[in-house]
Order: sequence, then C-alpha cells, then structure tokens
Amino acid sequence: DVSAIPNAGPQWISFMSIEDVDKKVAFVTANGGQVLLAPRDVATIGRAAVVADPQGAPIGLVTLRREVPDPASPTPSAFFWQEYLARDASRGLDFYKQLAGYESSVSDTQLGLEYHILKKDRSRAGLFQLPPTVTDVLPNWLPYVLVADPAALAARVPGLGGRILVPASPDRRNGSLAVVADPGGAPLALQKFPF
Repeated sequence: DVSAIPNAGPQWISFMSIEDVDKKVAFVTANGGQVLLAPRDVATIGRAAVVADPQGAPIGLVTLRREVPDPASPTPSAFFWQEYLARDASRGLDFYKQLAGYESSVSDTQLGLEYHILKKDRSRAGLFQLPPTVTDVLPNWLPYVLVADPAALAARVPGLGGRILVPASPDRRNGSLAVVADPGGAPLALQKFPF
C-alpha cells in the first residue's frame, strides 16, 4: 500500500531482489536513506520493504521465496529495464554497489553525460546524473517497457488521459525512446530495443 508513503507523488516502484531484506534496510538507514514501508512478509512472494535511498529515490527490496526465471531476452509489452536518474552519480554508484553487489561500466557519454550500466551476472539497469539544468526531476528509478513503436504508442497517451513527458526524437537513442505519464502522473519509459 504505497498510500502509506507520505508526500509520495504517483510513481511506479521498482523492486530489487536481494538476499536479506532486514539487513539491507538497516544498511539503507545507516547510509542516509529512510524506510518508507517497513519489512513485511508478503504471501507467496517473500519478504519486502520500500525504502528511499540517500538521494530520496524510492525503491522496493524483496527477498523472494521462490526462484523467478531470468529471461534471456526482453519480452514485448513487458518491463525490461530500469534507469536511475541521480543528482550525484558517484554517490549513487557507490550506494548501489554496496547495497546489491553491482559492478558498473560506462557505456555511453552522449551529450556530455556518462551512462553507467549496473551489472550482476548480466546488465540489470542504467544510471546517469541529471544535468544541473534539470531542476524539476527528483532522483528516481524510471521503469522501461519494451514496445515496437514508442512514438506511435506515446501519441495515444494524451487520448487516454496521460501526458507525453519526453517525445521520441532522432537525437535521443535514434528515436527509440519516449517517456510518458499515466493519468495519475506516474512516469514510464517506452523503448524499442535494440535501438
């Protein structure tokens, strides 16, 4: 129940699978984060909590009770990627490397921004620093859904009560990315892959 999170705007909460929720929640609070929803058992799923990292980005942590298949390739119309938009990329990298055991590498430096890939067995997420000129976006985890035509799908969003936040553009990942908000205002990325 995310309504228990005070002052939360509409958003998708990404969950990260980890080994010991209670231990990791203690790590988060010891490193400047806060608990939004305390660890609890969730029937048939496992033990879960929602925290805000030291930069304020909410993320769910879960210790699963059962094995969940790790797809070899992305599935159309499914969530397939997460991206962390940080105010301080270096601090974010350090935090998530310690929290989840990620390794990182820089895959891109377009527009003067370093794009870091977070890996554990395979690439799991991206991380980049918000430009100083972007003041209306708080640090967050942005979920990505795999779609065949981001521009066409984004064009349908206003008619469904949502908004286009970042239209598909040839200078942004070859036109393969659009970011939209649902009618409640929660942002979601639509991505064609490979791009």
